[in-house]
Amino acid sequence: MKLNFFSLILFTPILLLSQQHWNVKDNVKWEIPIGTNGDLIQHPKSSIPFEGAVRSNLDPQKFLYRKEFPVNGPGSITATLLSFDEETYNLTTLFKDIRYSSEYQLKSGISKERSTYTAWIELTPIRMNPSGQFHRILNVEFDLNFIPNFAPPQLPPFTKNSVLESGQIFKISVSRKGIYKIDKNYLEKNLKINVANIDPRNIHIYGNGGQKLPESNDQYREDDLVENAIYIAGESDQIFNDQDYILFYATGPDIQTYDAGLNDYSYIKNPYSQKSYFYIKINDKPGKRISEKPEQFNPSFTTNQSLETIHHQKELTNIIAGDQCNHGTGQQWFGEELSNSRELDFGTEFSFPELDPTKAAKVSCVFATRATQGTQLIININDSKIVKNLSPISSYQCTYKFAENNSIKSDIKLNSSATKVNIKFPISSSDSEGWLDWFQITSWKNLIWNGVPMYVLNPEASSYQTTAYTINNANTSLTTWDVTQPLNISSVKNNTINNTLTFVDESFQKNNQYIVFNAATSNAQPDFNGPVENQNLHMLDNLDFVIIYHASLKVEALRLLKHREQFSSLVGVAVDIDQVYNEFSSGTKDPTSVRDFARMLYSRNTRFKYLTLFGSASYDYRYLNTKNKDLNLVPTYETPESLDPIYGFPSDDYFGLLDNGEGENLNGKLDIAVGRIISRTIDEARIMVDKIIRYDTDPLTLGDWRLNNLFTADDEDGNTHFYDMDRIAIFNQEKNKNINQQKVYLDAYEQVSTPGGERYPEVTKAINDAIFQGNFVYAYMGHGGPTGLAQERVLQEPDIKVWDNIYKMPLMITATCTFTSFDDPSITSAGNLTLLNKGGVIGLFSTVRPVYADANYILTRDVFDQLYNIENGKHLTMGEILTRAKNKNGSSENTRKFMLFGDPSQTLAYPKLENEILSINDKPLSQSPDTLRALQTVKVKGRVIQPGGNIVSDFNGILNATIFDKEITLKTRRNDPGSNVSSFNIQKNIIFKGSTEVKDGIWEFSFIIPKDINYSFGAGKISLYASNLKDLDAAGYTDHFIVGGFKSDTLLNDQPPVVNLFMNNDQFANGGITDENPKIFAKISDDLGINITGNSIGHDLTAIIDQNSQSPIILNNYFKSKLNDFKSGEVTYPLKNLASGKHTLTVTAWDISNKMGSANIEFNVLNKDAVSIDRIYNYPNPFSKHTQFQFETNWTGIPLEINIYIQTITGKLVKTITKRITPDGYRITNLDWDGKDDFGSDLANGVYVYQIKINGELDGEIIKKQSKIEKLLILK
Repeated sequence: MKLNFFSLILFTPILLLSQQHWNVKDNVKWEIPIGTNGDLIQHPKSSIPFEGAVRSNLDPQKFLYRKEFPVNGPGSITATLLSFDEETYNLTTLFKDIRYSSEYQLKSGISKERSTYTAWIELTPIRMNPSGQFHRILNVEFDLNFIPNFAPPQLPPFTKNSVLESGQIFKISVSRKGIYKIDKNYLEKNLKINVANIDPRNIHIYGNGGQKLPESNDQYREDDLVENAIYIAGESDQIFNDQDYILFYATGPDIQTYDAGLNDYSYIKNPYSQKSYFYIKINDKPGKRISEKPEQFNPSFTTNQSLETIHHQKELTNIIAGDQCNHGTGQQWFGEELSNSRELDFGTEFSFPELDPTKAAKVSCVFATRATQGTQLIININDSKIVKNLSPISSYQCTYKFAENNSIKSDIKLNSSATKVNIKFPISSSDSEGWLDWFQITSWKNLIWNGVPMYVLNPEASSYQTTAYTINNANTSLTTWDVTQPLNISSVKNNTINNTLTFVDESFQKNNQYIVFNAATSNAQPDFNGPVENQNLHMLDNLDFVIIYHASLKVEALRLLKHREQFSSLVGVAVDIDQVYNEFSSGTKDPTSVRDFARMLYSRNTRFKYLTLFGSASYDYRYLNTKNKDLNLVPTYETPESLDPIYGFPSDDYFGLLDNGEGENLNGKLDIAVGRIISRTIDEARIMVDKIIRYDTDPLTLGDWRLNNLFTADDEDGNTHFYDMDRIAIFNQEKNKNINQQKVYLDAYEQVSTPGGERYPEVTKAINDAIFQGNFVYAYMGHGGPTGLAQERVLQEPDIKVWDNIYKMPLMITATCTFTSFDDPSITSAGNLTLLNKGGVIGLFSTVRPVYADANYILTRDVFDQLYNIENGKHLTMGEILTRAKNKNGSSENTRKFMLFGDPSQTLAYPKLENEILSINDKPLSQSPDTLRALQTVKVKGRVIQPGGNIVSDFNGILNATIFDKEITLKTRRNDPGSNVSSFNIQKNIIFKGSTEVKDGIWEFSFIIPKDINYSFGAGKISLYASNLKDLDAAGYTDHFIVGGFKSDTLLNDQPPVVNLFMNNDQFANGGITDENPKIFAKISDDLGINITGNSIGHDLTAIIDQNSQSPIILNNYFKSKLNDFKSGEVTYPLKNLASGKHTLTVTAWDISNKMGSANIEFNVLNKDAVSIDRIYNYPNPFSKHTQFQFETNWTGIPLEINIYIQTITGKLVKTITKRITPDGYRITNLDWDGKDDFGSDLANGVYVYQIKINGELDGEIIKKQSKIEKLLILK
């Protein structure tokens, strides 16, 4: 891209204004070529149509050309398309159903990320001319002008102190609008206060109404809690007497307002709460009281009529939740289903006793339909009929819109106050379904008092300066309040003469609403929710991070807070979600309260960077579906869309959009990093916090797994996922050459047909093996869902549950559909499981709903672009990595569907130091590359250094070295018609893997290159990882040498390798018991070294189960040499889901000159549900002063309490030995006894009996097992 830039500087007496101008010339690099016939070629080597493409936010099917330019601050940008070149092509299925303008569409704007401003342009690079011919742009020239505006953004002010910081506070709630009464009995019974000790003048009621908060940061909302004007009868004597009471007006959780444009009432259901909350506060200051408006005279308009509305809306179902391939989502729930009964009768619900039949009523309704052909809705109201043709959906495919919303509006005259309403949904096809959202009738009524509170609103009055309202059949006991502003209501003076009440008020250009009521008969009382402890979130400032937790998870949230403060030196606070609700949404469970809390902290100090949401969430905010558990512990944000799986989804990004103009429609750039710990229970929270602390602090996590990255790509789709993943892998290798890659591309493996469909068993094995060995990052691209990865089910729940990698947990990136549907309480997704496993992953960048492959590629590439970046000497945290990558991709829906599940302030386990190779075979590395040949002895020397190059002379520990043979080229197999044969490169064959000591920062190791290398010449790689076994590690590599050829000197070797074979550890005895997931454990030695190259058929290090030589397990990558000894080492390999019963195992090893050695054992698998204690004995037996008890059990890796009860032959208990261990093998030893009783006295000679009992916990269930009775003999 050619970019011409200049600045024009203008000086003023006050400010330095910098107007910026760009002339941009660029060419769009299309990756989908055009064939000779003008058709687009349908199997591109990329999922994106052109370089730098992004998905449109408004229409995800469209691609946009997007460019960004830094600007000096806030302002406006204008963009002009000056010139372009284009070419034509024919319409193909690639762009089916996408509508394009006849001209190229250009947009521009300014975005802000923390304190940085960016100008952007977006161009739709495809157009369709009037004749239907498609054109795409090639070369383009823009002109951009930026005009600064240095007026600072006006963020709403936040108070420094909450009204909840002091005083006695009690929470109450209401479910509908109206007048509410609190009397002496209510105060004493519920608040448990002595009314005699309070002055009623010091009673306050606070609350903000309780309706849904505005989503845009620009829209006004109350800060903290607003005091409401209330009325207290009898407070003037400063005593709350028996007959005294409080009256206050509440609007309820829903918003019902008159819309002048529609000349009708609008009704907005609160999607988050069925109640609105208020706070009674008692202190030593007078409260706010209802004042009377100035009395008006000489009205210019008189009326005895008002609008009246009846709104029917039941929240019964989130209809898309019933779709087997989708999940509940959005903010819209629906009511009665008319799919079977096809008819709904409202009975007497719509009754208008004081109806004026001469004026037209307004009927409105929203009805959702799911049908592939047109249907009808018939509304019968008395003798009138309304027929509405309903829109069909285009298809029943999973990613298409599930149902269509239909809005019906009509004006009719009601001829009877007893209005009969009936809705019919006739059968048009066997598969048509329908749901009523809401139904409303608004009519005119005559103002006649009938003994119940009356709402008065007449829009005609707004045309007159003052209006007199007259109510017949009234009495002098009635009160009128103006409730137009619910938080600041006032009373209006009534005049009642001859049973006619009149009140006069100003009305010009106002749509005032009044309530007329009898205080003596208004007996509705609010619900009591309990006392509220004093709190003051509004005082918080100067924080790095915040954890918002649910009360049930408090202990673990505080433990994470302490860890981050101590380990990461961050300043933070952990806050109960209810406290956020109290101060920022008047007690309702509105997710915007979390965003506003974060916005307050960010507006005060941009030091605030991380928000951790500690707890699960649910699309069912109000717990309407009681068949599921209520898992809405810390809410997420659900988009308003509830019928389209592409546009309806949850996103925690909402809480990170904090600048003015952001928030609504998830628009804007993220200003903070947001992550979620999706724990549903305290046990799940403990597992996750344990993982985080272990990952950061446990020395056992130090290891060369930190240099491994795993890449997995799905098959079919024209190799789209394969090409995208391999491009990212190549990009990643260029960014950090310390990394060693494993590529598990599905189509490169054998596909197997099973009764359940096509499967890739070797892919599943490769993934699980790689997880066991350990990976820094694991990335997947392709199809998937909440049950696992790929149509062939290469990774599912049973695999994840047995991942044994608690010290080697990766960051997992799943660019696939709906892998982590965390907000669906009816399931536990595969994504959830990766986090809830004690091993699993440390963090998950994952999708929550269906996504597009091309946008997945772009975001994943940008994630890897940020992954190894260092700023101010530090790597980015997980939250910063994903935030930076997302901000490069605008505000597209696809980007918003990727979320971080984990701690956003978590820094990955990057090695902090470097390994520098000084020489190979005493030849300095700076000289020309040396050539290493088969059977040649190699000596490598080096040191541990700081990133600046200075040796770390006090570094002592272990260096792990892995030497790779040359890169090889592999090919995919085209297992399916939708795949192609394609090649890819990988450097995976290992020549040597061993370890050596590091002393004072210096290390050296030697080895012999096996005979079985690839004799062709090419660059090898030495990968180095060192740790001090405490808290420091170092990474390094070199590819500055050649591998190939053969050294002709003969090596003397008379002995084959020696293999000693066990299960789990070397305490195992041949024929012993195991569980169904044991580990092969072998000790192997040879006088020259072990061959693990994998280059020669038949010379692999292998394991064979039950003599099945057709399915050997290749163990090359699992062999690790002993410290300072490349001639011997160990193999540990996990077996999974073995059948119960006896098995045989054979391990075969070859040395570097191709001599073979092997060993065989037998073992008996017992299911873990059937706990076993076997092979019990004590040795020596007889004994005089010391013996040791031993036994075998199939419980391993689980904390056990072991009790040995020793008795005389008459049954008297003389000694109890208790030990608590977590065994790593199946034979338990080292249970020592000195022959003394429980009081420390020597036992007499003779025969004693003993029994062993073990207790443990498996999946929350306590299991106990006791052994048979054995004998021992004491002889002194």
